Amino acid sequence: MTGALQAISHHISIPSAVPGSPPYGLSYESVSPSEVNVTWNAPLQPNGIVTHYSLELWNSTHYLNLTSPTNFLHITHLRKYTQYRIVVQAHTRAGAGNYSSDPLNITTLEDGERDGHGAWNKNKGGVMVHFQRVLVSDLPVRYFLDSPFMYTLTQLIGGSNYTMWMTSSTEQGDGGVQSEPINLLLPEDVPSDPVSNLTAQIFSSTAIIVSWDPPMEPNGRPYYILTLQEAGIFPNMTSPGILAVNKTIKQTTTDNVSLFTKLRKYFPYVLTVTPATGAGPAYNQTSTMYLRTDDDSESILFDYFNIQIHCNAFSFTVLI
Repeated sequence: MTGALQAISHHISIPSAVPGSPPYGLSYESVSPSEVNVTWNAPLQPNGIVTHYSLELWNSTHYLNLTSPTNFLHITHLRKYTQYRIVVQAHTRAGAGNYSSDPLNITTLEDGERDGHGAWNKNKGGVMVHFQRVLVSDLPVRYFLDSPFMYTLTQLIGGSNYTMWMTSSTEQGDGGVQSEPINLLLPEDVPSDPVSNLTAQIFSSTAIIVSWDPPMEPNGRPYYILTLQEAGIFPNMTSPGILAVNKTIKQTTTDNVSLFTKLRKYFPYVLTVTPATGAGPAYNQTSTMYLRTDDDSESILFDYFNIQIHCNAFSFTVLI
């Protein structure tokens, strides 16, 4: 008796776990006497995709609990020249776990203080506005009195839109008058840093799922170049005595997840992920991970089951 040919598809959902380590490298920058920017690095063992971060700020009279989808947070409404402590936790879909960052001690500015470069930031309607104070004495020398002043803005982000305007000031202030705004779109540049939270999950003995988070400074609209190269040594079945050439799989994607299939069972691989934009790949920001596929224990059990059925004079085929 022969059974009908059946196609069975499996949908496997790999659960996330709570982070196995805390965020690290907390730092802050004073923006004004009542505002600071806080940044940190993602945990080294996220155990899944980090969905958000929670930040606690406190002192003897003040407490704040804030959340952020990225590793940056702008904190406002602080008291001037006051000390605070900050800790950060990472969250996955499974929760936050028991790991918090080392406390960061901060002190807000006094009135009138700036960051030492004549620059400060303010959040206006959810948009971060950067102010740069430029003294006329610091500008390049003009060869003619009617020549325009020139100044170079640095540390901008490629592929971003900016609106720029100017005011002129004396010792009495700027008088509340500013120039007409100019809209700028900077050309894309290659990413300034690698992807973060690069993880790999074994989907089966011949498939691997890879995921990651975008670079912190993509400098444009990012895409990703992935390579998966066989790292082991195996015989050449067509020419005995000659080692076979290791195969390399290359993918390009704009997503943050990728699936590699038709891999060798229980075999080592080297994975690389290179961020790129329209300006090209940032090969100096390539991330590398060493992997090995699973063995074929499930297939062995299935073959044994199939043999038992043949012994009972039954036969059917299942495609997986």
